[in-house]
Amino acid sequence: MAAAATLSELFSGTVRHFPIAITSALGVAGLATGRPAWILAAVGSVITAVVVLGLQYILLKGFALGPMPGDAVLQACGVIPTVAAGTPYFATPSVWIAMTMFLATYIITAGANVATTRPSGQPNEALSVQQRKSVGTLSIVTTVLLVLFLIIARARTSCETLLGALSGAVVGAALGYSLWHAFSASDPLAGDIHGVMAGLRPGSLRTGAVACVPGN
Repeated sequence: MAAAATLSELFSGTVRHFPIAITSALGVAGLATGRPAWILAAVGSVITAVVVLGLQYILLKGFALGPMPGDAVLQACGVIPTVAAGTPYFATPSVWIAMTMFLATYIITAGANVATTRPSGQPNEALSVQQRKSVGTLSIVTTVLLVLFLIIARARTSCETLLGALSGAVVGAALGYSLWHAFSASDPLAGDIHGVMAGLRPGSLRTGAVACVPGN
């Protein structure tokens, strides 16, 4: 029973803090390994959180929309501001849903770009092209399955309202798609979170064996 309770708490904590954990991991790993694409993805996730919190404030002040009171619920939900006892939290749009959908849409958009962009001078049947299609397709499928799993788990809690979840999903998906294109507009590698787009440059991909011989 103790082991089951520990696993349940571990899973619950992972779901509660998933968007923050992934955002932090992308930022730290990007800085540590010199991967600007990962850093930009983390920056986009933070931008999403700021935009959603701003929308929450506007909807509350302008339309009195989105209150979700209950300190016990707040303690269990994660990815929400700390509030004083008895103070309601305003969850329309949902920060958790918006950040999760941002990350998912960002990765899926990048994966679709990888799958559909052909390296310069390579025929469609080339190994490099097929490898890119495989990477992009696998990324899209695994991301969709993971997000469905997380959202179903989240929906089983009392942390989300229907309106908050739907509006958060729309905002997060819109920002994920638009920010990926904005970051990639000047440099395709800026949105290359999969780390495979450098091969688009002529001469950078080699699919055949290369033999090296010592010099005289």
